[in-house]
Amino acid sequence: MAEIVNMTPHTVNVFENGEQVLAIEPSGEIIRLEESRNTVSSVNGVSVYHQSYADVNGTLPDVKSGVVYIVSMKIATAVPDRTDFVCPGRIVLDSDGNRLGCDGLSSVSGILVLSEGEEE
Repeated sequence: MAEIVNMTPHTVNVFENGEQVLAIEPSGEIIRLEESRNTVSSVNGVSVYHQSYADVNGTLPDVKSGVVYIVSMKIATAVPDRTDFVCPGRIVLDSDGNRLGCDGLSSVSGILVLSEGEEE
């Protein structure tokens, strides 16, 4: 069984077929992107920014056999060659529209490699 390490600051509640199957607590290590923003305009007194992201801020975890890392979609998109990175799947809401968790996990690379030569 793979180890799932949550590199986000939030608990990730994973649902399958409408039932919660996992609650993955944050690991305490967070991966972030360098962010820059410049004011481009304002609307009714509210600033409008051009926001962009650059390199990963900090060190990425080493690839480890049997370990999958949950990261944000921004991080997964920034490093698409990391086949051990997944992000939360589609949002699961309750009947009042409150966020409960995610429907499975998503892979930006389109594959998930758990160890050398092993794909899921």
